[in-house]
Amino acid sequence: MEEIKTRPSILCKCKHIFDIECILSRLQAKWSTANIDFTHLNCWCNTPIETDHPEIEKIIQEDRELEEKVKIVAVEAAQKDGLDKDDFSGAPFNNDFEKYAVHKVAVFQCYDCGKPYSAGLKDCGAPNFKKEDCF
Repeated sequence: MEEIKTRPSILCKCKHIFDIECILSRLQAKWSTANIDFTHLNCWCNTPIETDHPEIEKIIQEDRELEEKVKIVAVEAAQKDGLDKDDFSGAPFNNDFEKYAVHKVAVFQCYDCGKPYSAGLKDCGAPNFKKEDCF
């Protein structure tokens, strides 16, 4: 391990310092399972990573755009499955159907075209695919 001052690093708006290579690796790896999630876009303090570094911001912006598409896919799938009739009024959803849908619906990313698609409800026990298996 090297001291942080000997390696290029960035200061995020949450005041945490990251080694540039480490944060880039984390952002480029994205999620580790077939089900898309966006936890890699948050600092370890659970706030969104925000910085002025152009390469890092480009990756974050692309993934935030994908996140919006994932929300649309999840909401549409949840409505088709009738989840809008569930009670999602309490914590942690607080009547936020979009948040509830993202929590309930497995959304995978096509390995060929990159588009997100519904893979059914998470409760149904989606198989343990690798990202590369999703078409």
